[in-house]
Amino acid sequence: LAGRRSQSEALAALTEALDMELRSLPDVSRGLKLWRGLLILDNVDDGCDCKGVQALVAKLLATKELRVLCTARQRSGVFNGSQGERLIDVSPLSEYDAARLFRELALEVLPPDLRPPGALIGHPVLRALAGLPGAICQNAPLLRSGVSLAELERELLRAPARAQAPLALAAPLAPADMDQAADHGG
Repeated sequence: LAGRRSQSEALAALTEALDMELRSLPDVSRGLKLWRGLLILDNVDDGCDCKGVQALVAKLLATKELRVLCTARQRSGVFNGSQGERLIDVSPLSEYDAARLFRELALEVLPPDLRPPGALIGHPVLRALAGLPGAICQNAPLLRSGVSLAELERELLRAPARAQAPLALAAPLAPADMDQAADHGG
């Protein structure tokens, strides 16, 4: 739901992600009533101030078979009390794991001296990304599109919010996958 600040924008994102026509809250109720899967709503804090987005998320949480995982950068308290809701704090990756993830996503375009495992630990770009997996996954691929590490570092220092911008995705799972996700805290 990154950047979605109205119910219609959130419905459009959901329609695209699920490849379903969802133009209103009743459409959500009917269309997803028995839909079985895991829906990941990333960055729900963008729409937390909008009553329409809150109503949409409440509808999603009320479906019988659908599991909904909402991520946010900060606790908002907006969805407290929803049936089955659990709050899970997620810590940033360790410096080593953050460097390893960044390296894996950009290995072929990293300068040779930054390719060995651990070489990126303490690098200013990694410090700016603060161990946030979504930020790493969003920014590391920029190197493959021609952005240099120095340019990325300047951009992250100039616009620190970019380092905290998460990714958005929705993924239906087969029943066995859904059970496995539930076993891992989903």
